[in-house]
Amino acid sequence: MVTVIFVALILLWYMPVLFGMMFIITVLTFIIGTFDPGKIQRSLTKLCIFLFILGLVFSPLLISIIAEKHKLNHPELIVDRNNPRILEMSQEFRENYMKHIDEENLSQVLDALQHYVYTEYPYQYGHPYIFPTTKEIVYRKNADCRGRALIGYGILKEMGYNAYIAGGFVDGPHAWIRVFKNGNHEDTFLMSENRPNFEPMVIFNEFESKWSSPSKQLYGVLFHGFYQPDLLILIISSLFFVAPIGAGAIFILLLNGNRNFVTYFVTVMISAIVAIISGSI
Repeated sequence: MVTVIFVALILLWYMPVLFGMMFIITVLTFIIGTFDPGKIQRSLTKLCIFLFILGLVFSPLLISIIAEKHKLNHPELIVDRNNPRILEMSQEFRENYMKHIDEENLSQVLDALQHYVYTEYPYQYGHPYIFPTTKEIVYRKNADCRGRALIGYGILKEMGYNAYIAGGFVDGPHAWIRVFKNGNHEDTFLMSENRPNFEPMVIFNEFESKWSSPSKQLYGVLFHGFYQPDLLILIISSLFFVAPIGAGAIFILLLNGNRNFVTYFVTVMISAIVAIISGSI
């Protein structure tokens, strides 16, 4: 039980919105469905069994999250600015785009860079919990938001800009580029054009990583970052929440065979509704 509580804390710290909330809602759903004030010892035994099973299910995920956090804390394992393809793309970008743009106009430079990188690297969803490296992205010739940010970052650094790769959960899990100039910053490679200016979960270059508080991410999601994706993305994102909470509800049914079927059905339906709403937000 201590191990699983530790897992929950890890999830809350590293993935506070997606998996920290999911873990809390799952456990609360189970407690509400099984706790019997007249049989505390039996209720605690059921909870321990449930937490043990949940811990086994979550253990591969925890390993992936810790591995990714290690890479993000050692960004030299991720970023390779001297990759030949990055140098080649920097030259191509200068020759084909920059001759029509005022280099002092940062917004124009970033818009052009986004168009160039998105054209060269079509979108392809990658492993959700393993941050790719520059070498891997160059080899694959396609990328998700993280890979595109890596490529764009390399080009900007080669051109002398003070750029960082940023990542966070507002508007959904996303990685983008933040460029600092004259005490201010501009973001590019964003998920939505009207994305609010908020604190990323992490920003990093090849030398350092800077982390913000998970509470800021949670606040941003709840009050500033609602993003309505297309229906398919909405359904897929909600499945992450439906699966464990639905499993918790089914576990309740199996442990409480003497209760009314209507109670079981209502428990499952409420759990699924809570899961879908949480996943959508």
